Amino acid sequence: MAFIQDRAPYMVPTYVRPAPMMVKGQGCYLWDMENRRYLDLTAGIAVNSLGHCDPEISKIIAEQVCIRRPTVDARDNVIANGAPIYRPRL
Repeated sequence: MAFIQDRAPYMVPTYVRPAPMMVKGQGCYLWDMENRRYLDLTAGIAVNSLGHCDPEISKIIAEQVCIRRPTVDARDNVIANGAPIYRPRL
């Protein structure tokens, strides 16, 4: 909590800062800034139930991030009859 209290004068008080503040996770456990371990029993919106930092899932995500995929930008779109048409980049 010292981290949050030290920075409180510089934070805009638009909402209450939740405590504790989690800094890492592994499997079904989370750790706060003071290295206290918590069992994560919650689920939320747009999250998975696979735990935190699963090594196999992390490896798969890292591999996917490194694959170059085509991107789309404004120059790739052509307007025909008022509707955009996607034109693949060659």
